[in-house]
Amino acid sequence: MSRWHSLLGHVQFPIKLLFFATLLLGIGSAITNPVIADILWHVENENLLLFAELLKYIGGFTIQLIPFFMFIKILSRKFASNVPIIVGIAGYFIFLIVVMFIAESGDPAYYYESILGIGITETIDDVTTFFAPYRMGILPLFIVYWIVSYSYHKSRSHLMEGMFGFLDHDTYSMVIALLLCAGSAVLVGFVWPYVIDLMEICFELIASDTSNPMNLFYYGVIDRFGAVSGMQNISRSIFWFGEWGGTYLDSAGVKYMGDVSVWTYEMTAKLPATVGKFITPYYVINLFLMPAFILGYYSLVSSRKDKLRYLPFIILAIALTIVCGNALPMEFVMLILSPLLYVAYLLIVGILYATFSLLHVQIGYFFQDDLLYANPGSSLDLLQYIRLPDLYDSVIALLIVGLVAAVAFFFLTRFYFNKLAVGLFNMGNVAQYSNTVIRGLGGIDNLISVDHTPDKMTVALKDRSLVDFDELKAAGAYVILESKDGYLLRLGNCSTIIAREMIKQMEEKEHASMQTIEENAAVH
Repeated sequence: MSRWHSLLGHVQFPIKLLFFATLLLGIGSAITNPVIADILWHVENENLLLFAELLKYIGGFTIQLIPFFMFIKILSRKFASNVPIIVGIAGYFIFLIVVMFIAESGDPAYYYESILGIGITETIDDVTTFFAPYRMGILPLFIVYWIVSYSYHKSRSHLMEGMFGFLDHDTYSMVIALLLCAGSAVLVGFVWPYVIDLMEICFELIASDTSNPMNLFYYGVIDRFGAVSGMQNISRSIFWFGEWGGTYLDSAGVKYMGDVSVWTYEMTAKLPATVGKFITPYYVINLFLMPAFILGYYSLVSSRKDKLRYLPFIILAIALTIVCGNALPMEFVMLILSPLLYVAYLLIVGILYATFSLLHVQIGYFFQDDLLYANPGSSLDLLQYIRLPDLYDSVIALLIVGLVAAVAFFFLTRFYFNKLAVGLFNMGNVAQYSNTVIRGLGGIDNLISVDHTPDKMTVALKDRSLVDFDELKAAGAYVILESKDGYLLRLGNCSTIIAREMIKQMEEKEHASMQTIEENAAVH
């Protein structure tokens, strides 16, 4: 698991970029939201509106490319050479292009996605058809990453003799990687239609009875997992803007399809709300669950110095989720830092969908733009509905459920990092892990103090020459940094558990020493 936890260090910069992109999207959406304009501000300046649209596009487009940026960053950290990065980018494009050429064109448009302009427009008999790769989320990046890793390591042992002797190591690596990327793309291209069929079965099950709480539970889990896997826009297209999300026929015979489309029409026409079930839990996620996770993490920071240093980020992170309505940055952090807690989070989201279905609480999302700019569930969205008498009871119910969920998730976060982060099957090995770390730091007598956060610890030592780096790495430390305060160890999400066990052993050692001194004093 230490390799998985080390991903957080590898992708810190892309996640910071994701936070920034979320901020830009949130600001742009707030300025241009026509409903908010009736409550808080009304912008008529064309230049300001154009600037807001620019912020939305930059933010939304950057969010869409975050997995690709993570892919590049991981390659740059894994290899000392820049060759794998170039090969990885080329291999990714070749993978998408090959998939595009062999993809079937009979499925709905939301199963396809043009990435970085990869797409072909073809006109035959005055009929124009656009071809694009399948929408596969982060799967191509995973495949290309493992291919590049394999080809680069294999190329280091390449002997420049025989038929391919004219190829140097880097060129050999590129040739092998690009051939494997093309071959794997052919395989995925033939298999993916069956994956689409499986997705269709799942979506049909949900749409068969959207009043069934269990169906909404399934949707909630699929939706949030789709967010981190890059597949979210499929379910959003189907249920936000498709017939399976609900329909409404106005007096003129115009048919509105999808949860978001119908809600937007009803709010515009000032009609009673009849939809919103696919959106309601977003408000709890952004206004309560994510702030609870952030505060739960922050409450486990033991050092006053670290608390002061983290405080500006904590405030900004909470403000982003509440005001800008986008939980994706913290979901990535949660997934990498604490996978088991992320699974619990998915189940809680599913339970929220089922709960609101049982309570008949529905609060939707006013949205008339491209899915690239969607950020439902912000406080600004909710603010407009508090003023509507028909939605007042629903808003109050949402706030009560959200508060309960926040308290529960705050303590679940603390419990996870305090008790479960070592893994369900390693609960009895905490002392063993701690003893390994203590030996690596020169023994219990060499420890002065231990400070910790949920993903790292800082240890002050009496004699730094006693540190055994191999022992620390064996204990799972994937980053070891020396500072004026001592040594910073990144052990992943079990850092708090191990640090507290170390502190416990230090206190027991000190207590035993005090007893010995008192006994000796009594004898004399």
